[in-house]
Amino acid sequence: MYLVDTDIIIDVLRGFEGSKEFLLKIAQEGIAISTITVAEIISGKESRDAVTREKILRFLRNFEIVPLTMEISVVAGEIRRDYRIGIADAVIAATALNYGMTVVTGNVKHFERVKGLKLLKPDYR
Repeated sequence: MYLVDTDIIIDVLRGFEGSKEFLLKIAQEGIAISTITVAEIISGKESRDAVTREKILRFLRNFEIVPLTMEISVVAGEIRRDYRIGIADAVIAATALNYGMTVVTGNVKHFERVKGLKLLKPDYR
């Protein structure tokens, strides 16, 4: 199972060449996103437009949405403290560790220091 980082979702929404095909390929093994990714995507200016917002939400419904739990929150805090990465990336890393998922991201540098975290960088980047 793959936990897709926000940057990959943005690539697909913006029509980045090869991103949709890559996502469809890994979807066969299962794809999910964290609730923090939903928040990050909706925080973009484009979502102010009601039609665009609905298109984004419709797209996000194709993913299993993994909720933020107390356990994930505690581990995310530890990751942020120990590895000095942003809270959103810490939540994504903690979620992946909690469920044994592989994080799919173009921002490998943000995650590579987190011990035990499995990463997959897309082949279209």
